[in-house]
Amino acid sequence: MKVLIPSIATCLLIFNLLGCLQAQAVDKGAQATPSGKAAKQKKAPKPLVHSKLDHPVHLFILSGQSNMAGMDPETGFMTEATKLFGENQVGYIKVAKGGQPICRWLAEWQDIAKAAGLDEKHRQRIHKGGEVEFYQPILDTYKAMLEQHPQPKSVTFCWMQGERDANGGAHAAYKAALKTLIAKLRRDLKRPDMNIVIGRIGDYAMDRPPCVAVRKAQLEIANEDPQGAWVDVDDLNDREKDGKIINAVHYKRPEGYVVLGERFARQGYALIKGKNPAKNGRPQAESQLDQSNLRVIGAEAKPSKRSKPNIIVIMPDDSGYGNHSCFGNPIIKTPNIDALKKESLLLTRYHSSARCSPSRAKLMSGRHEFMSGVTHTILMRERMSLDTITLPQALKTAGYATGIFGKWHLGNEGAYRPENRGFDVSWIYEKGARMAATISHNGKKEKMTGAYPTDLFFKKATEWIDVQRQAKRPFFVYLPPKSPHGPYKKDSSDMPNEDYKKFLGTHPEMTVQIAKIYWEVENIDKRIGEMIKQLETWGIADDTLFIFIGSDNGASGTSKIYNAGMKGQKGHPYQGGTRVPAFFRWPDGGIKGGVESTTLISQMDIMPTLLEITGTPMSDQLKQQVEGRSLIPILKNPATDWEDDRHLVHHVGAWAMGQAAQSKHERVSIQNKRFTLVNNKNGEELFDLKNDPGETKNVINEYPEVVAQLRKIYDQWWIRMQPGLVNEDADQSPAK
Repeated sequence: MKVLIPSIATCLLIFNLLGCLQAQAVDKGAQATPSGKAAKQKKAPKPLVHSKLDHPVHLFILSGQSNMAGMDPETGFMTEATKLFGENQVGYIKVAKGGQPICRWLAEWQDIAKAAGLDEKHRQRIHKGGEVEFYQPILDTYKAMLEQHPQPKSVTFCWMQGERDANGGAHAAYKAALKTLIAKLRRDLKRPDMNIVIGRIGDYAMDRPPCVAVRKAQLEIANEDPQGAWVDVDDLNDREKDGKIINAVHYKRPEGYVVLGERFARQGYALIKGKNPAKNGRPQAESQLDQSNLRVIGAEAKPSKRSKPNIIVIMPDDSGYGNHSCFGNPIIKTPNIDALKKESLLLTRYHSSARCSPSRAKLMSGRHEFMSGVTHTILMRERMSLDTITLPQALKTAGYATGIFGKWHLGNEGAYRPENRGFDVSWIYEKGARMAATISHNGKKEKMTGAYPTDLFFKKATEWIDVQRQAKRPFFVYLPPKSPHGPYKKDSSDMPNEDYKKFLGTHPEMTVQIAKIYWEVENIDKRIGEMIKQLETWGIADDTLFIFIGSDNGASGTSKIYNAGMKGQKGHPYQGGTRVPAFFRWPDGGIKGGVESTTLISQMDIMPTLLEITGTPMSDQLKQQVEGRSLIPILKNPATDWEDDRHLVHHVGAWAMGQAAQSKHERVSIQNKRFTLVNNKNGEELFDLKNDPGETKNVINEYPEVVAQLRKIYDQWWIRMQPGLVNEDADQSPAK
């Protein structure tokens, strides 16, 4: 027998209908009094809990007394929330009733009031023997929601209450009581990341110390909480011409409740997106927000010396996680990268892609590479679709000068080239061996025999930076050197010198190829040190967001010596194929050095992060395109984790022409924060990354529910990204 479980929305509809039927029954059952007059009938009570919980991505809990009770969430609040977050993104639970003291939410209130010095008379005046009736409905509704829908990405508690406590003389206990209520909700909802937005009571009685005290307590709690903000309502009270307030608590004008809802939505949006909430409690519409605030990172970050930071992104080719001495490599020496690590926030669970072009597409587009048509590194399937708005194109709208110096690998034909995808200047590798490579400058190709490409790219980038700094123009430098990508010759003709030979004989697995790779990594380390030193000489190092992504994908050829404890390498769907280190250095932006974050992060997160930091406008097309998440919350607090169980898909791609459908389950993995489900040569495997980061034990039979969930999410993802595969039937003839 199949049991049908009604949705939450259905349950609430039934609940409200029962209330209506009850009211009708009372009316029909009314009898005349002996005097012949009809007896006065009581209206059926309004349901306490109101909610809209249809797959909420962001959940707001609206609770409190008078003004919260009078506010209709469907008008100002939901209208504004939809503008900010988009359609079908926000849900709410509303538990509110006029005239209620905070003790109706808090069983601990009696003890708190006693500790605050309230005598029995004052406590009884407030409490009146009433029950704690408004707290449990919040928990019950939230629990019911989780039975129907996944965890929301964020939970924000909006609180509008305090008049009853102030008027009753319980102001001395108010701050401790409200802090306890917030802490309890975070604990019982299991949401330590819950944001709070406190509606400060109005200025209707500034001549009365209890009201002043409650206002002060509300403001202090909001300002002291790192996830807090407050809403001001003073201007919503009805006033006469002389300023005297004639309606202090219940707004006669419906617009008052509409504006109140809009303010709660905007302050909550700012907290969720890592932006600065309005300091005066009266946030403007999103389109009018001061975009310059978006560059400030950290609760106590110093303002940037300029309105926009300079940005440098360096990403070597095929280096991997383990080719740095700061991560335990026993042979290689990278003193400058080691020093950079001490000055940066290190993202230890940062994932790029398993191969070159896909990784670069993810960085440039802010979405999975398949959504931009990039499924290979050759056969025209490395071309990033022309409908993709690139990171440099977006940054140019914010006034940035943009330059690429290194390897592009997202299309060499016409409109696909970097000089046509948003870069003001391009110095890129085209083809050829290291010491006889063809390099192009803004599309003009030249064979540069005798020039070592990596050194050339660092030199040209530094020269260009000098021009931009003198012009006082913010710049974005993308520097992805082709090294240490193979192939390598057996002799020294493809190297600028023979210094690589110092590595020969240092390890039983050492080869000429690995020795050359190690030398190239050490050379990149040297050039990074020189660049940072030059930035310091110019006085712009601290105002430059310096991002070092250790590699575009996993290591190629060196994993047999050292792979930082990971399984797999470039071209593999295991952690060793996609996990690379990422450093963020920006002292003027408030990023502290020597700190690590273990949050699960994707290369697609770089684009939305930089757009938010720089205040770059997000067009409707960009909003539809970008899949990544802004890292502002992590840069602000490295201990922050995503509210949901994030999932990342790592598909190696590179299938034979016309074999996309047949390759759905070939060389692919999908992971969440703890597990990774892999389909490779060994069949389907599940690894518990929390207890087995090296992916040594297949636990697929121990967690059938996890496997089923990951399979389902992957199937949904595969269907969703199909429209992006625009290059599978690409014309193989060169484009004009």
